[in-house]
Amino acid sequence: MFFQAQELRRIRLRLGWSVAEMARRLDCPLDFVFKMESGEDNIPQKYSDQLYHWSNQIEEISSRVAQIPWAETNMNKKSLSQMSQDELWEISP
Repeated sequence: MFFQAQELRRIRLRLGWSVAEMARRLDCPLDFVFKMESGEDNIPQKYSDQLYHWSNQIEEISSRVAQIPWAETNMNKKSLSQMSQDELWEISP
């Protein structure tokens, strides 16, 4: 998958990472992250693969977190103190 500069920045910010942390995690020079985010340099495939993985993790975690209020509401309605994840998926919207 090909990532553009704004997507790199969006992923970094969603993860709460500084440019230095992103450089450390990608194992690349700090100035190269600045150049990729500004669009001055293209994002190489080896970094795109890692960004794709992080992007998928972000979306998966976000969808789980978004269900927490819904699950709590349904548990309260049914007077339950806990539910298994399988039970949640069975009744999820």
